[in-house]
Amino acid sequence: MTTPAKPDIKPVAALSRELNLFHLTMMGVGMMIGAGAVIGMGLSIRLAGPGGTLLAFAFDGLVALFTALSYAEMSSAVPKAGSIYNFARIAFGRGTGFAAGWISWFASAVAGTFYAVICAEYTIDFLTQFGLLDWLALSNFWQVRLLGVGITLLFVWINYRGVASTGNSASLLTLG
Repeated sequence: MTTPAKPDIKPVAALSRELNLFHLTMMGVGMMIGAGAVIGMGLSIRLAGPGGTLLAFAFDGLVALFTALSYAEMSSAVPKAGSIYNFARIAFGRGTGFAAGWISWFASAVAGTFYAVICAEYTIDFLTQFGLLDWLALSNFWQVRLLGVGITLLFVWINYRGVASTGNSASLLTLG
């Protein structure tokens, strides 16, 4: 008497559910505000004055609010991982979804690079003002580039550690 063979049941990969509402809110706020608000503040005030800058930030906040509401609406209508890829795929087809996904990824990569370089610029400028880098025999150009690579590697390591550490670090940075 032979026993029937059991079907091969393969485990289904699922997304990690380690982020809570606070993490997700802070990540969303951080992405909406971005470093552009912090970095562009001095330039904005110089070009538009304090009143013009406040007006520009008010309009920017309104655009960010509508963008956040649009993403919330689309996410509730299409509750699947994939964000802009799935939204565009369902609305316009696979080709458009594919293009939208890659454009979104590329924009995030460019923004991440920009943030790393700007953070390095500010850090090097800050340390130079106190004479803490006088001993370093590298030009400002190379100091910024090397620190930018170091900052990038730090965030690669944080993301490699897992979703929870990414959520915690993003929350701290946004609050800061």
